[in-house]
Amino acid sequence: MWMDNKEDDEWTFAEGFKCLMNMTWFEFLNSCNVKTFLIIDEAQKMYTPINRSEPLHGGNVFWESFKDVQRYLKLYLPHMDILVPTILK
Repeated sequence: MWMDNKEDDEWTFAEGFKCLMNMTWFEFLNSCNVKTFLIIDEAQKMYTPINRSEPLHGGNVFWESFKDVQRYLKLYLPHMDILVPTILK
């Protein structure tokens, strides 16, 4: 992921997305009014470990919006069926 080389391992999905895309995750979602493909590599870095209650690296920002993204927006996340844990389906 884009934050792998960061010295501080406390990065979040939201700050990494803003740094890379020059807009927030929610600004990006709101701008997807045409067919848009987003490829998320290394999504497992944002999964919730068995011994924790929250996703790593603030991944809840991504996972909580995942179902709505698929249902209501023109945003497509190719191959996410492979990446998404069964409980999210």
